Amino acid sequence: MVLQHHERLDGSGYPKGLKGDAITELTQILSIADTYDAQISGRCSQPPVPPARALSELYRAAVGGQYATSLVQRLIQLLGVYPIGSLVRLNTGEQAVVIWVHSHSRLTPTIKLLNNASGQPYDEQEIIDLAAQTKNGASRFIQEALDPHEAGWDMGKILDSLW
Repeated sequence: MVLQHHERLDGSGYPKGLKGDAITELTQILSIADTYDAQISGRCSQPPVPPARALSELYRAAVGGQYATSLVQRLIQLLGVYPIGSLVRLNTGEQAVVIWVHSHSRLTPTIKLLNNASGQPYDEQEIIDLAAQTKNGASRFIQEALDPHEAGWDMGKILDSLW
């Protein structure tokens, strides 16, 4: 698996340019996980990308034939549309980080508020379960995923502070 994890279903990988069934399903899973990790952590001299963008790029690569679409779709199902560590803007204009994704409600994760609508950091960063709010008719929901680097956030530090 380790030797082949840079191989791609369409033959564009390395070291041997293997194709299709020559790459085991377990190796394909490792390849997808490694690519996702490289994207969000900024390996290979590239800046890290937000988790939602990494999933989108993986899906485009799968549609293009590099990965099994069903395996990438399963990863998206497991991680959610907004994976843990995603910086998001709420409909209120607030910025938050996703800290938990519910298996029963992928679009309404648990978040930690970072900034108010004016861009000022909260003194007390409230944790909100958007899935519970939805049931109670609350008004907050995720409007979009943001690039933390463009927004000036160090997601590593933020996530480290949670645990």
